[in-house]
Amino acid sequence: MRAERAAQRIMYLEKRVQELENERNENEMEILNLQFQLKAIEVQCLSYVPKDADQDLRESISAWKTEWSALKRKRSRKKEYAGSATSGSPQSHARTIGSPGTPSRSSRPTPRTPGSAGG
Repeated sequence: MRAERAAQRIMYLEKRVQELENERNENEMEILNLQFQLKAIEVQCLSYVPKDADQDLRESISAWKTEWSALKRKRSRKKEYAGSATSGSPQSHARTIGSPGTPSRSSRPTPRTPGSAGG
């Protein structure tokens, strides 16, 4: 009886993990789409923000870029940690990140954020 409940619990948790992974993938695709849209808006509006624009506007844009970069780094760390949890120990995963011939991210190119446009 106990083994049967444990098996049911495992099946439930496996299903839940799959649901969460699907949700994460959908969210990543939505974020990617929003990044493309944002970049398009930035390119279109670049000429509309004069160099001597309102200080508050420039500070708001700068703060947003900083926050966006921090969010992107945080997501990247979570993604790397999630990968290490499924592929082995965090130590073995940490050793492979950045190793020659071992990509640390997916093979699809990552769009540049407004904060990374200059370098």
